[in-house]
Amino acid sequence: MYLVQQLWWFLLLAFLLGALLGYVLWRVCGRRHVQAGYERQHKDASARIALLERERDRFSGSALDAEREIARLQSELNKARGSTGP
Repeated sequence: MYLVQQLWWFLLLAFLLGALLGYVLWRVCGRRHVQAGYERQHKDASARIALLERERDRFSGSALDAEREIARLQSELNKARGSTGP
């Protein structure tokens, strides 16, 4: 009877240690997985932001070129209207 009682205690102890070890591994591995996912998403977001900033700069340059062209054409139109005027 004593051996059976000791066996139950050892089984309970093994179960508790296994559960504790499983919980610790799950927490450690889960945290690393979440952290790696966060870092990957942060890297992707940074790359997208950089791409958007380059596009914004390109469009800003195009807008300035368009405004210059409009001003040039407007001045040519005003000259043409002035020379064909009264």
